Amino acid sequence: MSYMHNDLILLSYTITYHHDLFLILGFQTILADALIIINTLIELIFRA
Repeated sequence: MSYMHNDLILLSYTITYHHDLFLILGFQTILADALIIINTLIELIFRA
């Protein structure tokens, strides 16, 4: 049980340390997905 607890602490430290990086990468991914979805919707609208 203590091993698992230590892993969780280590994981939380890692996430905190890389938090900004995760935010930036996640935001860029969301932005790219949004652009793809918008482009697809525009194509569907113009084809319809």
